[in-house]
Amino acid sequence: MTIHFLVGRGTVLAGFLDAQVHLALIDPTHLPGGGIARVLDLGGWLPDGPRASMPDLAYAHQFITAPGGYPSRARWAAPGWSCELTTAADAATAVDRQCRAGASVLKVKLNSVAGPVLAVEALAAAVGRAHERALTRSEREVLA
Repeated sequence: MTIHFLVGRGTVLAGFLDAQVHLALIDPTHLPGGGIARVLDLGGWLPDGPRASMPDLAYAHQFITAPGGYPSRARWAAPGWSCELTTAADAATAVDRQCRAGASVLKVKLNSVAGPVLAVEALAAAVGRAHERALTRSEREVLA
């Protein structure tokens, strides 16, 4: 590939980060051509898994939510996109499932306007297990 520099005719920027992506809803192979070099996929489903044609990826896999909680009943969310947990005892299994799928971050949904939310004990257990499994990258660290 030949690279041409046009002095005084534009600006060269580093690749951009899209910090709120749901790759299951788009064709991710178009992102690099649009200048997106890194994405933070915050839930959904990648049936084929990450591919070389995708940008650098931090991935949450399923949404962690309460039974019937958002987005499990949303029209845009396909079956299997949410991992519902009821009790603190369910949390380790739910987080471990995300890790086995390659998750590097955890997305917990707490939208009480759209449905039930996790009990405090279940939420604390999920966050604790995520830390044990090293899903500890904060959004700030992913954005860096």
